[in-house]
Amino acid sequence: MFDAHRRTFLNGSAGCALAALMPAAKAQARVVTRPALHTAAGREMLIIYAKAVGAMMDSSKYPEGDPRSWTFQWYTHMVRGDRTKDAELQRIYSANGTHRELAKLMWNTCEAHLDARREPFFLPWHRLYLLAFEDIVRVVSGRADFALPYWDYTDPDLSRRALPEAFRSPKHPILKHLFRPNRNPGVNQGQPIDQPAGSRAPLSLDFMKSVDYNESEEDAGFCANIDGTLHGAVHTNVGNRIGMGRVAWAADDPIFWVHHCNIDRAWASWNRAGGVNPTDPQFLNEEFTFAGPTGEPLRRKAGEAVQMQDYQYDFYIGADPIPATKPLLVTNRAVARASARDINLSTATRQVKLESGATQVGDRPTLVAAPLKIDPEKPAYLKMEGLSADRGAPAYDVHLAAMSSVTKRRSAPSYVGTINFFGAESAHSGQGDAHGGGHSAGHGGGQDEGSAAAGAAGRSVSFQLSKALKQQLSQSGLAPYVTFVPLSGGAKDAKPRIRQILVSGS
Repeated sequence: MFDAHRRTFLNGSAGCALAALMPAAKAQARVVTRPALHTAAGREMLIIYAKAVGAMMDSSKYPEGDPRSWTFQWYTHMVRGDRTKDAELQRIYSANGTHRELAKLMWNTCEAHLDARREPFFLPWHRLYLLAFEDIVRVVSGRADFALPYWDYTDPDLSRRALPEAFRSPKHPILKHLFRPNRNPGVNQGQPIDQPAGSRAPLSLDFMKSVDYNESEEDAGFCANIDGTLHGAVHTNVGNRIGMGRVAWAADDPIFWVHHCNIDRAWASWNRAGGVNPTDPQFLNEEFTFAGPTGEPLRRKAGEAVQMQDYQYDFYIGADPIPATKPLLVTNRAVARASARDINLSTATRQVKLESGATQVGDRPTLVAAPLKIDPEKPAYLKMEGLSADRGAPAYDVHLAAMSSVTKRRSAPSYVGTINFFGAESAHSGQGDAHGGGHSAGHGGGQDEGSAAAGAAGRSVSFQLSKALKQQLSQSGLAPYVTFVPLSGGAKDAKPRIRQILVSGS
């Protein structure tokens, strides 16, 4: 049985041949271990980190146009939401030069929130981004032993689900550099970020149950599920619309980096439990551009991220081995689907009656209401495809039941999970030249966040169904309903949409 909170300790003397990230010619150095924030090692690293952030933000030491500056590193993820990339290039650089050319390549290259079709690169791009940033901090701080600490907000200890005190200490002479005012109410006061439950998404580790890395017909896959659940939940729980809660502003908050450290740790933990990364050459050979420790261009491939040879973690998220059972082919399963047309959500509860049937229209079935017969002993999934929205969409608790009346509590058997629209929202005004470079040719040009998020692909997320829920669905003889319960705080004009809902089993 999956244990979300069991953790495995990795002793520093363990014989793992992992090297610290260095420039290419200097690979093969000491082992670097990333510590948890709450440990003594983590607290030591936080002081180094805070001093480095302060230096990187100091334009007298690192002007904005220097690849080691805070602005340059932030803009690698995405340029701030109230300005365009072109305008910022013109403002910061008075003339052409090496750093300007690097900025043109690097800025606005976050994977995969600019194009949902590139979802498989979400994890490797952010891993390489962290590694490059970590190496810059080593140079800026003069501490070659620096390792980014991670924030384990899934710890059952409620106090550790609060923003660490170091990030909410604006009057501290050193830690003040880690403070940002653009956070949700209560966050800078130490309130756990998943509280209150009615307005904040839970910090679930259910994505660890994913069998495959990539999307299949019925399962969104590990990469999409961690992106669309825990990753986005922390972003939207912590930050407001000019902070962590928006892709364009997120990397300006120093908590961003330790948050993504924990997401990276979850990926490493899934691999340790038996999860297999993609092996196809097209994926492994995809290249990205970052800044090296002295500001030079650094080209890294996705395959380098998959190998994870540069570091280790002090603890890993515990999990039973990934099950060998693969998602079933569409021809071997009972299926219930909603209409192929968009399902529009709002700030009110919305129910969708799922349907199944045999009428075919084009390449999509037109379906009729029918009971869903699935085997409770075999895997079954609720999958939502094509998530998109305008700005400010709320998160939604999702319930599945063989009746229209459900208890809207997370403790109810009908509750399957919570979705959010972080990274699936339409463009802000600062996305004029959103994806002009930074990874290999063949995917570039002026696509903005809006056209990507709301485009043909959209984002997917899925949840495995519990045995009790599968039994209820199979025995009821009724067509199932999906109920979306909005959490508080969403904008009324956000227009969240889901292209398709699918329940599948065998």
